[in-house]
Amino acid sequence: MDWKQRGITAVIIVVVAIVSVSVYPPLLDNPRLAFLKPLTTTTTTTSPAASHVAGATVIVLGGGLAGLSATIEAAQNPDVKKVILIEKQPALGGNSAKASSGMNAVNTPAQQQAHSQDTLEAFVKDTVASGKGLSDLALVDTLTSQSSDAVAFVLREGGVALSVLSQCGGHTHPRTHRAPANAGRPTNVGFDIVSALIKRIENMPADAPGYGKIEVVKSARVTQLTIASDADGSKRVTGIVYEKTTSAADPKQQSQQPQQQTTQQHNNTTQQHNTTTQHN
Repeated sequence: MDWKQRGITAVIIVVVAIVSVSVYPPLLDNPRLAFLKPLTTTTTTTSPAASHVAGATVIVLGGGLAGLSATIEAAQNPDVKKVILIEKQPALGGNSAKASSGMNAVNTPAQQQAHSQDTLEAFVKDTVASGKGLSDLALVDTLTSQSSDAVAFVLREGGVALSVLSQCGGHTHPRTHRAPANAGRPTNVGFDIVSALIKRIENMPADAPGYGKIEVVKSARVTQLTIASDADGSKRVTGIVYEKTTSAADPKQQSQQPQQQTTQQHNNTTQQHNTTTQHN
């Protein structure tokens, strides 16, 4: 099994997951980023000290809609030298590609054209009510206050115009945005957005902001964060360790994996030490 590791002096690790179709720009300047709660981990690990270091490398863990959006946003930041997107599946997209209802937003051009009476306060109230006391108010604020930016982001970066409004369950106003029907049939909004952002990343024009900064690694499962201690006793993330996975279901091959992993992990530890020394 192929294992890989990266040792980086200035690194920002972004663990992202998403439940509904939502985007959280801007990545590096948003203090609310620390409140993002992934589905499969208990904390989001970032490196605050490195968040504004020129030449920083950003590692995005997860290639769903949030990860794709974070990758594009980070690549456009002039202080970021490189962005590495790690996805454990063979293909990018995640569950957001199956989201068919639309993107909830307020104060958008579509609402303005429809003379909507919707307000940010109403959106917040509806969201909190639907959470039945379990909502993280910081996340609710991010979701609602930046929702119009999210719609604009999808149009700007993916070319997907969410110009059709509908009122879905839990909402007191029409604020669920969809793309126009195709040949009379509703489109799968999540698939349209995710596909457009994947194309944006994988086929980025040479004159586009962030061109040449993005590296995508698929079929890779992150197993470890590498941590360094500074002179003042504080700790920072310097890189990650990940293993390349395969789709083969050969029991014989699987039974050999633990031994291979142990050997490779030892080699990676040595390599990380050398890499860090070179950077210092």
